[in-house]
Amino acid sequence: MLVPVHLLVPEPPGLAAASDATITLDATTDYFSVVTSVEKTGTISAVHIRVGSATMIGTLSCQVQTLDSAGDPSGTAYGSCTQANVGVTSSNANSLVSFTGLACSAVAGDKVAIKIWPSALTSGTLNVVFNSHVSAGGITIRSFPYGTNRTTGTGAGSKTSIAYGATIEYSDGSIPHNALMPALTASATIIDSDSSVRRAGNAFTLPADMRVVGIWAYLDNDADTTTLKLYDTDGTTVLGSCTLTSAHRSNAGAGLNEYLFDGGTEVLLRANTSGYYRVVADTNNISATNCAVRLANNMVASHLGQLPMGTAWISTTHNGTAWADADTRRYYIGLHVSGIDSGTGSGRASFNLGF
Repeated sequence: MLVPVHLLVPEPPGLAAASDATITLDATTDYFSVVTSVEKTGTISAVHIRVGSATMIGTLSCQVQTLDSAGDPSGTAYGSCTQANVGVTSSNANSLVSFTGLACSAVAGDKVAIKIWPSALTSGTLNVVFNSHVSAGGITIRSFPYGTNRTTGTGAGSKTSIAYGATIEYSDGSIPHNALMPALTASATIIDSDSSVRRAGNAFTLPADMRVVGIWAYLDNDADTTTLKLYDTDGTTVLGSCTLTSAHRSNAGAGLNEYLFDGGTEVLLRANTSGYYRVVADTNNISATNCAVRLANNMVASHLGQLPMGTAWISTTHNGTAWADADTRRYYIGLHVSGIDSGTGSGRASFNLGF
């Protein structure tokens, strides 16, 4: 039985940027933190962040803390969390930094602050990459989760609606879905007839049968004609398509696009297929009028578990000859779903989409 719904699958992320932003830590009194909810009861063993440029020589520390009455990190360990320390030098530039051994006893639903700061600093600066909850192209800033930081002085920190990206890992190796973006960098892929990428999007499987009536995508489309396509598991059969031009947008910039299939097509996709379905943007236009597709990049494959639909959605590109999949990134493109199999023949759906 298909339950009528109106969903964008996966849920479009708050991340809209095509390049990284950073916060600079250059004193032991500086810090940044992510205030979020605990998604799973268990032991948080590690937190991962991504670093941009770095000249720092010193120690970077991380601890999960309780919140004070103002909603800032209190300075008190949450769940007996151990403070994890990582030695940092310029060799850490543009890389993942992992804080392990936190041994934090967490309870689902608790609100916590993940605080990161230079506990010792000999010289230099560290720029921490963040790319979450950006207000652009119609994507709304979220009020929670949020970030707090202090980059000057010793007074109270400042709150920001940008929740800095961080991957939260448990002692059993799991990385459950969280409203936070994981540790990543942001970029965009140009698709046109002059480049090695003619199509870009995601390869995926689904946890339940779904009826699909369109495609959403975060694009900067300057092309005369771009087609969003849904491919069957054979990688060649197009099940549905949305034709658009550069005129089909509110302004000449990037934004979230939500289209219905040409001709009112409805497609039933099956659960747990042995091969991947693919949803992509495709254009043959020359580079002067290309289409840029935004993506989350440079993740550890398991960290995709923190995103909606988890590791079942990975990036896919086509060079005009063959598909190439990558499990360390994901494009901002997905499905407009109008029905989901309840899994029981009647009643409500009995599965978790990871929202």
